[in-house]
Amino acid sequence: MEWILLFFLNWIIFLFLVDWKKFTTNMFAGFLAMGMALITDYYNGMIRQRYMIHDAMINIFGSSLFFLLGPCFVIGTLIAQYYPKKRWMAVLNALVITGLYSLTELILVERGVVEYKNWYYFDSLLVNVGAMIIISWFSVTILNKWRC
Repeated sequence: MEWILLFFLNWIIFLFLVDWKKFTTNMFAGFLAMGMALITDYYNGMIRQRYMIHDAMINIFGSSLFFLLGPCFVIGTLIAQYYPKKRWMAVLNALVITGLYSLTELILVERGVVEYKNWYYFDSLLVNVGAMIIISWFSVTILNKWRC
């Protein structure tokens, strides 16, 4: 149930914040975020068994479809849409979004739908920071966000 609730909450936020005129460009950052989450969950969750995802509803390679289409797609797309032009704001933006995303993960761990086995919250923080940096790089380099 947590995955569905998380999915709907993210999409409510998304529908209020999305710029539909730029969606067809920004959605590629959302797909990138989904792909990175899928690879991370498959490798660390299924192969290395460092954590388990419970009650995924629709399990795709060790990840919940509702998680991939919810927080991952929404955050990736909105990072690309709202990418700041000032470098210090871009760093602050990545840190704030990483914090919010990591807080969501912590709530999922506390609710019991994510179980750490040989994984620590600090590991997640490092992976999340890396993911936000990659999405930011993708937004600037591939989607040309500084030229807009």
